[in-house]
Amino acid sequence: MAFLLDTTFDTNQKIVPQFEKKLLETQNKIADLKRSYGDLLLEKVAKQERSKSIFATDSEKIKVELTRLEENFNEYNRTITTLTDLKSYESYKAFENFYHTNKENLKKSYEHKLRYYSFKRTMQAFAFLLPIWLLFYLAYKWMLKNQHYILSHLTLHVANVAALYALGYLISFVYDIIPKLFFEKIIAFFMQHNMAIVLNIIAILFFIFIFGIVIYRVQKHDTTGEKKRNQEISNLKMGKCAGCGCVIDGEYCYICGFHHYIPCEACQKKTLAKAEFCMHCGQSIRKRS
Repeated sequence: MAFLLDTTFDTNQKIVPQFEKKLLETQNKIADLKRSYGDLLLEKVAKQERSKSIFATDSEKIKVELTRLEENFNEYNRTITTLTDLKSYESYKAFENFYHTNKENLKKSYEHKLRYYSFKRTMQAFAFLLPIWLLFYLAYKWMLKNQHYILSHLTLHVANVAALYALGYLISFVYDIIPKLFFEKIIAFFMQHNMAIVLNIIAILFFIFIFGIVIYRVQKHDTTGEKKRNQEISNLKMGKCAGCGCVIDGEYCYICGFHHYIPCEACQKKTLAKAEFCMHCGQSIRKRS
């Protein structure tokens, strides 16, 4: 902008500290003279002989000097005010006129740039976080398949952390692209009708609902969902108990007590309870114990 490139403004801002220093020095001198003037007046009231005074000057000279310093102080103050007053610069006046003339266009351009910046920031975050999430998730699947359970949990936690960061950036992006005025109007409506407590209750219930869904999905995935089923299939492939991973030896597991075999509904022969298909006739096992 022309205002920021104005050499006069830049030069004046460099000399402002000099006037501020002079202003402070003058202020201190005025304070010292006022104290001296007061002491001289006390000597005068006490009828102290001039030859015995501790001051090298009289009250009249101090009064004249004080008047001069106060004039200098006011002059320095006016100079600083003039130098720091933006409206005294033609370049600033031109900028102000330009701003008021193009205010709406500048506002729209700013909002567009802000949304583009939010999108760019989110994409950069995803470009960094998604490969990390994919890498550790694949590592988790491989370690789970090879029964490295401790390492599988560690890699899964790292993948979850990357996913949470990505979710945070996504929420921030959605908040940036949605007009904030919408939220402000909702809040204003509740505040105008003295319903702030209702707004707080809705916010609390919303977060409870969100966290409830997250916790439910995590627990379901860990106990009855895909993770548990994949572990059961992995155990069966290696001839181990679907429940605890011990070697299958007999009708029941000697560690967890799981009943390994059930009768196939098609051929009535005993087949593995957690298998997908009967080992004798190949029919799908629809009911699993």
